[in-house]
Amino acid sequence: MNNRGGYCYKYDEINYKVFENDQIERLARSAATENGMVFKKVVSSTQKEIPPAMEITLKASKDGKTGVYRATFLKEGGAFKLQEFVVKEGNTEGGRCPIL
Repeated sequence: MNNRGGYCYKYDEINYKVFENDQIERLARSAATENGMVFKKVVSSTQKEIPPAMEITLKASKDGKTGVYRATFLKEGGAFKLQEFVVKEGNTEGGRCPIL
């Protein structure tokens, strides 16, 4: 587990690669927008190389209510495509890396 720039990363130790914060934020913002929500912030992200995937935990709001969501992306043809956007169970607030 690595905490860099306020975001938490869990990575495959064999194929280590960390995305830049702005790339992760763009993916999170697009997931929230696609689901009719207003993006607030990235809570954490997890990246896998095999299969190529990215899981981002983010805060977003709709109708004035803010919640924590999990967006799962799979890499297809060089780009990450949103596969799943669900309500995250539990709270990952507090500035610490969640146990994933």
